[in-house]
Amino acid sequence: MAKETGSSPSAAKSGWIDISYPLSRDMLYWPNDPITPHIDWIYHPAKGHAVTMAQININVHNGTHIDAPRHFDPNGTPVDEMPLDAIMGPIRIIEIKDTESIKPEELVPYNIQPGERILFKTINSSYYKLDKFVEDFVYISTEAARFLRDKKVSVVGLD
Repeated sequence: MAKETGSSPSAAKSGWIDISYPLSRDMLYWPNDPITPHIDWIYHPAKGHAVTMAQININVHNGTHIDAPRHFDPNGTPVDEMPLDAIMGPIRIIEIKDTESIKPEELVPYNIQPGERILFKTINSSYYKLDKFVEDFVYISTEAARFLRDKKVSVVGLD
């Protein structure tokens, strides 16, 4: 889960909270990515232009993003075929204390229900402002992924 990043007043009135990480030139990325994030100004008033326009060149896994089922399963649903209601709407935030991985034992007490949308807040949130990508981040264990699948959770997010 990301911290709220300055949602617009209209977003705040609607009850929506933007938890996405902002895109920037110095955003963290996986060290072995084939391309590094680039955000370049093509037009900008400071350069004498009448409009502002930027070019963004990033991997689809940079910043806040969605991993469609196809990311892990070649026969899974691609992101453009996922129903929007799977990823939009009320969500439950579960704080994970384990600093290695999310495990079923820590999830059982939460009585997770079918169709729920779940975001996990872990120690990973503290890595957001670091200068170097932390490869030893908290991940969802295979057992926890199976647990959540068996619970028929609609979507799972990780900070």
